Amino acid sequence: MDLKTTLTTLATDRRSLHIEQDLLADATTALHATPEYHFWLIRKGATDLAIEDVHRAEATVRIAAVETYFATLNKKPAPGVQIRLYREIDYDPVQLLTWCKTNAPTLVVESLKDGFLKAVEKLPGAPIDITDNPRPLIAADLSQYLTSEEKQKEPETHG
Repeated sequence: MDLKTTLTTLATDRRSLHIEQDLLADATTALHATPEYHFWLIRKGATDLAIEDVHRAEATVRIAAVETYFATLNKKPAPGVQIRLYREIDYDPVQLLTWCKTNAPTLVVESLKDGFLKAVEKLPGAPIDITDNPRPLIAADLSQYLTSEEKQKEPETHG
């Protein structure tokens, strides 16, 4: 492929892009002048605010659910909320390998075998720290917490 041909192709493509960008700008200007666009813009802003409100409320529920779990150890602290524990094991690999060579040699070949953590966490004296971290799961349907008025509320329509 010669340089002049590729430059001609690039120049043609750039010109086409420039024309398409101008046409898109004109179409965007026309769209912005319509009442439908203004209605869409209002709804988009309200939706964005509602999304932010939901994210804040979910974060608050998660904090309250974990606090309730620590106070009660109940994995279902409220209807629609469940706590799952995710185990994290912290260890120094060199120290644990040395310990396993002496105390649990079947877990070692040249290095620690895959899946050794499940076995070693059950061995007394293993140089590991185990932490079960609670994470709340919030049900998608929380309608039980809505008043009957809130359940019957219809979305606004544009007509």
